[in-house]
Amino acid sequence: MTELRVKGTGLFRGRAEVLELPSGSPRAVEWLRRQLATLEPGTSFSMAEARGLEIPASPSHAEKALSELEKQEAGVRADIEEFHKLRAEVDDLVAELYASA
Repeated sequence: MTELRVKGTGLFRGRAEVLELPSGSPRAVEWLRRQLATLEPGTSFSMAEARGLEIPASPSHAEKALSELEKQEAGVRADIEEFHKLRAEVDDLVAELYASA
């Protein structure tokens, strides 16, 4: 699936303009872009609403939602880093076990 991107005042999937964006906060627009990116191509706005697409009450609500999403993403990245660190430690311990056998 081609990623959605903002160009000027439009939201594009590939070369096709999907939506003319409202002027305002770039962070609110980014939140909207991320919401729309989860939809299958060809999904209308009314279909998306029926499927539970979150519609912010205002740009400030969208900005708050984006901040919360970014916090969650940071938490997931930290968990992944911790997992890799622990995996490396286990690998080292296993290597030591076999080296001393």
